[in-house]
Amino acid sequence: MPSTDDKTPLFEAGEAAVAHIARRRLLRSDAALSLAPRLRSRAFWSAGIDDVNALRRMREAIDTIPAGGDFKKVRNQIAGEYAEIHTPEEAKRRAALVIRTNVNQAVAAVRYTELRENEDIFPYWKYQTTGDQAVRDQHAKLDGMVAPASDPIWERVYPPSAFNCRCVVTGITAAEAEAMGPFERGAEGVPNKMGLATSDQTKSLLDRWLTEDDGQYHFDPSSLEYDFEEISEDWTEEEKGFFKELVTDDGVGKLEWKKDADGNTTVDSPRGVMEFEIRDKWRKEVMAAGGMERLIIVDLDTLNEVARAEGTADRVETPDISHLFMSRLFAIHNHPNIPKPSLSAGDFTESVRTGIMQFDAEGTMGWEWAEINKLSDADVDRIREFAFTEQKLKNELREYRLTGTEPPPEFRRAAEELRFKWKLMKRYLQKSGKINLASGDYQ
Repeated sequence: MPSTDDKTPLFEAGEAAVAHIARRRLLRSDAALSLAPRLRSRAFWSAGIDDVNALRRMREAIDTIPAGGDFKKVRNQIAGEYAEIHTPEEAKRRAALVIRTNVNQAVAAVRYTELRENEDIFPYWKYQTTGDQAVRDQHAKLDGMVAPASDPIWERVYPPSAFNCRCVVTGITAAEAEAMGPFERGAEGVPNKMGLATSDQTKSLLDRWLTEDDGQYHFDPSSLEYDFEEISEDWTEEEKGFFKELVTDDGVGKLEWKKDADGNTTVDSPRGVMEFEIRDKWRKEVMAAGGMERLIIVDLDTLNEVARAEGTADRVETPDISHLFMSRLFAIHNHPNIPKPSLSAGDFTESVRTGIMQFDAEGTMGWEWAEINKLSDADVDRIREFAFTEQKLKNELREYRLTGTEPPPEFRRAAEELRFKWKLMKRYLQKSGKINLASGDYQ
């Protein structure tokens, strides 16, 4: 029977949590990081671990924890997988983080299912932190909040809502909720007063949560299984097929270019040519534009600049280069407000329109480069559709900023979905040989 005692588990999570961890797909870190956070949370991955066999060993070890496995033994085993890339102390710290993240997610997902199945008994839920100094300020603001199980706030804040988050949600009966006073936020350093939150309070808390969210972690316990039909309801068959391939247990290898013994990029890869001949000079030129976008077009045969354009903080127009239609051109531009940029659908649309077949986006922490081989008319039409939606969202965001209005959750969801589907489209074009695509980080 379910219990309303906060100290008593609502149900036995062990067996179901074990099954949940075992079902999580193995994914190499570069592929995981290319996914939207809500989809990334469905995979088993770890930054710096790209050996699928190592990931499988880690998953199998962690899978013993919910069934009563020894934490220290599993931590030491996983730390061994980090031995070549981290110090022993850091390896143990990372191992503990990986264990807690995956086990907490698995237990939370099972608990969420149980709570949903028992909503007739527990129509209200309570958010609880551990109450110690390690609790994040963002999470402390919710401590003691009681709200209907149907309130939209649970779709976004249900824990664990950050790496190493130890918060929990417990069920509350209607009688218990009705007997409570109102939820009250405590002053700085003063705990909140546990109580029933109004719909205005939960809306305000959710809006603040979304404002403070860094977008790197999104745990959605209601949809942690790979239900392809539900996830990809409005995708094309090509998109569905490629996504299934992306998340298979074989993982996805890193896109790399060759380097010589001195660490220099060799010229036998397309990006290698860019590394040797163009990056150092032209990257400095575009990055010198400061907070505005700058576009420079280079003749690949002479390596001379043939055109330049200055833009705004989020857009730059390609100058007239119709007189250069016989030249092999490369375009490089900066994204001043995005440390690790990604080529947009608008970038691809401009490339097709102008005939620039190689182009690059630069940021302070990373870059992405593309070369178009051959696109069909259907490909071009789909890219233009992405670009249209992309620009529409940019215009809406600009309006929100001008009016000082916080974008609503539905806008954020639409933007996240667009980013993910566009990444998927680029991977499909790359996989099918229609484009070459590479990206990397600056140290």
